[in-house]
Amino acid sequence: MYFDYDKTDITKPADKALTSHAKYLIKHPEKKLKLEGHADERGNKQYNVELGKKRAIAAAKTLLTKGVDAQQMMITSLGEAQPAKEGSSEVAYASNRRVELKPVN
Repeated sequence: MYFDYDKTDITKPADKALTSHAKYLIKHPEKKLKLEGHADERGNKQYNVELGKKRAIAAAKTLLTKGVDAQQMMITSLGEAQPAKEGSSEVAYASNRRVELKPVN
């Protein structure tokens, strides 16, 4: 799911995606998910790690409100360390402002 510049608000498309994930996780309480927050390269590293964390927390809070057990989620932030798209364009920035949901084995 993607975020606007310097924002942590869950968008309508992200909320819809989280609803689907929540339904799955509720039906499969043994499954766990890592919410990995990311930011674009603007800002310093510390700020971007914190912003990525806030984005991951926003996604986790949304999942909690939809009935997912907190024990099924882990939150982490990579800040700007693993961009989805290289470059200093708005297209690259928009691709890098995200939370990735990854299954935990």
